[in-house]
Amino acid sequence: MGGELPEEWKRKLEFLGSNETIEAVGALALFYNEVEFSIYALFQFYLQMPSESTSKIFSTLGNRQRSDIIKAFGQAEQDTQARELVPFAMNCFDICAENRNLILHAVPGYKETPSDILSLLKSSRENPHMLKRYEFKVSQIRRAGLAMSKMADFIYDLSDALIDLREGKEPSWPLKPPKPRTLASYS
Repeated sequence: MGGELPEEWKRKLEFLGSNETIEAVGALALFYNEVEFSIYALFQFYLQMPSESTSKIFSTLGNRQRSDIIKAFGQAEQDTQARELVPFAMNCFDICAENRNLILHAVPGYKETPSDILSLLKSSRENPHMLKRYEFKVSQIRRAGLAMSKMADFIYDLSDALIDLREGKEPSWPLKPPKPRTLASYS
């Protein structure tokens, strides 16, 4: 496969930004998917249902509902570490989801910007008919994506520790990673 890109594809990409910008947005999307999958592992751990049932329930819930359910389970944990780490993980997930939604639920801003800036337009929550411009440095998007990847690793390790705890083994609690930063518009 591979080969030369069609001219139409190349013209469309020029409007989206530099290769570095497109790469950063694509990587952020994939890292978020990794975080979401790690959250599914926690959800499945707490629901203790067949995976088909858990999957159906998980897919019908929004991020806020998923987060609230897992936080409630975490806050009910008897173990102090679990009671601290599960809500922390979900608060970090909330930030990752907010960052992902800001980038991936927007449209290109079609504004002349330096190659290391992504310009986006997104409707306002308060007034969906009003578009707000956001501009992000590529380094901000990369940092947000890397934070998502670290969060996924942390949540998988947390799930393993919770399984050990449930099985009566000594859990190896993961160290908290830095809390992700909420993306803030550069301009």
